[in-house]
Amino acid sequence: MDSIGLVALAIIVLVPAFFVAARIWQDPFAGLCLWVLLLPVSRAVSSLVGYPHDEGPELLQKLTLADSVLLVTGFAAVLNQNGPVGSLSAHGRAVVTLLFAFCAVAIVSAISGQAGPESFLELATYSWLCMSVVIICRLLAERRRADQVLSALKWAALVAVGAGGLGTVFLLGGSANNLLVRGGKVTGLFEAANHVQAFMITVIPFLCITTFSARASTASRLFHGGLILLGAVSVLASGSRAGIVLTLLSVWLMLLLTSPRACTIWTCVAVLAAGSAWGLFEEHRAEMPFAVQRALSFVDQDSFELADLSAGRANQFAAWQTVFVHHPVVGVGLDQLRYYVPRLVVGAKAQEAHNTYLAVLAETGVVGGLLIFTLLGVVLVRGLQFLRRALHVYGPEELGTARALLVAYVSLLLFGSLHNGLRLRYFWFIVALIISLPRIYAMHRSARELRVSSRPHAEASWAPGSP
Repeated sequence: MDSIGLVALAIIVLVPAFFVAARIWQDPFAGLCLWVLLLPVSRAVSSLVGYPHDEGPELLQKLTLADSVLLVTGFAAVLNQNGPVGSLSAHGRAVVTLLFAFCAVAIVSAISGQAGPESFLELATYSWLCMSVVIICRLLAERRRADQVLSALKWAALVAVGAGGLGTVFLLGGSANNLLVRGGKVTGLFEAANHVQAFMITVIPFLCITTFSARASTASRLFHGGLILLGAVSVLASGSRAGIVLTLLSVWLMLLLTSPRACTIWTCVAVLAAGSAWGLFEEHRAEMPFAVQRALSFVDQDSFELADLSAGRANQFAAWQTVFVHHPVVGVGLDQLRYYVPRLVVGAKAQEAHNTYLAVLAETGVVGGLLIFTLLGVVLVRGLQFLRRALHVYGPEELGTARALLVAYVSLLLFGSLHNGLRLRYFWFIVALIISLPRIYAMHRSARELRVSSRPHAEASWAPGSP
């Protein structure tokens, strides 16, 4: 590329970046909303600058476009405190403390396990995720901002579903590699196919709020229901066998929490219709793309064995067991289990753990595992308390949000049993919402009750002819 082309490219990139940075400096909360909108654009910076998938500098493989936005937002929030500033609740302080302690243990694990530099890059990732929780909680200071963030999350869902739906059309059209499809699997704007299912099970519960709401208009319910259906199709086209199960489970849990009676009826309808649907799939199986066949291969005993579907995937439990037995206290260092797999399993390749919890135990030992499991338990208890209070105190809108947060969090925990999910930005976004929203809703309700209680007193103190 000649000098004129480089100058033109720099202008194209720097002018919008300067405008965005100026807007975030003026209002840091706008940066948070933009970060939420960019959650479904999880392509690594290495991919954006032209490196092939899983290649390029390790640092660029860890960074996403959204990270740069949140970094600028964090600086703006500290240096230019424009507007109200939130605070961490007791649960929030506990989560941040536990995550920082986990990072400290990870340093010890990396040193004792003689880990490479990639372990410290992983440590930097967890430290950044911890800081992101603090930034989100600080910027979510009032009810209006909470509503705007939840609205931004629905717009992010629209972006993800749209990209996934368009990628599915390309896949059905025979295109196996393009911007939205990689290796015959729909990836949308995500870095990997398994990120599609992770984000869909995060946002689908929030789409279910309107779909299952009797107060919403018919058009709105149909529109959100269509987004859910299209999201499920995107997960199916991504080739994830567990993903379609988790997607259906998240919808089923939202329906169960909203109306147990309707859930029972629709469950019976689904069971009765499953046989006919499976017969239709069997009739057209050979015409389906490989990703769809792979996603549904767990239902029957076909020839799609795990070794054929995921080439090189090893028996990671055997590798984990060996590593954990030899390093039970502080583990071998973050992101190091992948390098032990080829040494312990013949013919296997180096790959990250497909179970978050086993990976934590192997890489940071019992000490790190205790910290992370306690953290996850604290957030789960917070979500259950929020739902319980919403059932007795809050209105339908707050109750729907409480249900969606709990279902999304539980779904992501289940996702972690099959993939390494602790690095997902939207997982920690849900954690930050579970920490912040109960406090914000309680403050909003208290302020509203105070206004209502003071109104009769003001009217009684006023009389005709008084100034």
